Amino acid sequence: MRGVSHLKLMEYEKSDTELSKISENNPYYDQAEWYLAMNAYHSNNPELYKVRLKALANNKSHYKSDIASKLLKETE
Repeated sequence: MRGVSHLKLMEYEKSDTELSKISENNPYYDQAEWYLAMNAYHSNNPELYKVRLKALANNKSHYKSDIASKLLKETE
C-alpha cells in the first residue's frame, strides 16, 4: 500500500523503494512488479520502463503479461 500511495503522490523514489521490498513469496508480488513498471513510466524513465515491461511480458503466468506485451509494442 505504501508503494502505491507514494506513486499516486508522485514520490517515485519512495514508491520504488517500498515496492522493491516485496519478496517473491509475498502474494502481492505480481502487483508490485506491475506498479514498479508504472512507477518507471510515471517517473519518466523509459529504459527502466521497457526493462520492467519485458520482464512482465516474458512471464506468461503474470496477470498483466498480455497488457505488458501490448504496452511494450507501443513503446517501440
